[in-house]
Amino acid sequence: MHPDGDVRDSAGVQWILTQEKGFWGTPGTNAEFSSRLARHGAYRSPGWKKQRTISLTGRAYADDYAVLRQAEANVLGLLSDPRAPAALTCFSELGALTCDVFLDDEILCTPLKVVSEPGFEFSLQVVAPDPAKYSVERQTMTASLPRDSGDGLDFSQVVQPDANQGLYFGIGADDDGLSFGTSNASGFMRLTNRGSAPTTPVYTLYGPLTNPILTAETATMRYNGTLGAGEFVVIDPNAPSVLLGGTAVRRQLLNPAQFNGFAIPPASRTGGPGVLSVGLTHSGAATDAGYVTAVFRSAWF
Repeated sequence: MHPDGDVRDSAGVQWILTQEKGFWGTPGTNAEFSSRLARHGAYRSPGWKKQRTISLTGRAYADDYAVLRQAEANVLGLLSDPRAPAALTCFSELGALTCDVFLDDEILCTPLKVVSEPGFEFSLQVVAPDPAKYSVERQTMTASLPRDSGDGLDFSQVVQPDANQGLYFGIGADDDGLSFGTSNASGFMRLTNRGSAPTTPVYTLYGPLTNPILTAETATMRYNGTLGAGEFVVIDPNAPSVLLGGTAVRRQLLNPAQFNGFAIPPASRTGGPGVLSVGLTHSGAATDAGYVTAVFRSAWF
C-alpha cells in the first residue's frame, strides 16, 4: 500500500490503509504476580515481551468489478499456509522495518455501498511470534584467527650495502625508512546495532578449526570438535541450534554454550549504536585459515 493514495497496482486496484494498530506499539509482558504473605503488595516475576499482534484495516477500489472481485479473493487468501510466515514491512523515517507474521484471526471483506467507484473494506489481524521489528538490510562481519605475521622492527638483520646490524634507513630511495609490515589479524569483530532492541546474530564457523571458541566479554561458546577445510557449523543462539553443514544437529558438541551473551545490545538513548566484540580462537595451529562470520540485522521494539 503506497502512502500516495493515487497509486494503483498493476491490475488497476487502488489500496488505502485506513487504520493500523500494533506495528508501532509495543507488546505487553508475560510478568506474573504472586501475593506477599501477611504483607501489602506482590512479588513480580521477570517480564519478557510477548508476541506482537497487529491489526490492519483498509479499502480497495477498482473500476472493473471482475478486477475488484479478484482483489478481494487475494485478500481472503493471505497467509493461508499455517507453517509459513509472511514479511510485513513498513517504510518510515527509520527506514524499512519488517517482522514475520502469521494469520491470527478471520479476514473480513465488506462491499462499500456509497462510493464514486466500486470498492470494498477489508480487515485482518496478524501475529508476530518475535516481537522485534528488523531492518531489511542484513549485515555480515568476519573475524579470522589471531595471528602475528612476524612483521615489525628487526635489530639483528644485516641489510646490504650496510655491513652492520641495527636499524637501516636506506640510501635515499622513495621506499627507504622504517617499515612495520602489514597489520596482523586481531581475531575480533565489532558488531553494531542501531535499533532500540537487542538483536542476536547467526554465527558460522568455517574450517580448518580445532575446538574453536567464540568469546563475547564474559560469555563463551566452544565447539568441541574439528572442522576440516570446507566444513562449517552454524550456531544460532536465538533458537538455539548448532548445525554442522547447516543441517546435521551438533548441539551436544557446544559446551560451554552461553547463548545469552552473544546478543548485540540496543543503541543508547543518545543515538550511539549498541556494540558487541566477538573473538575467535582455537587449539590448533596459529597458521590455520579458519574464520567466523556473524549475520544480523538491527532491531527495534
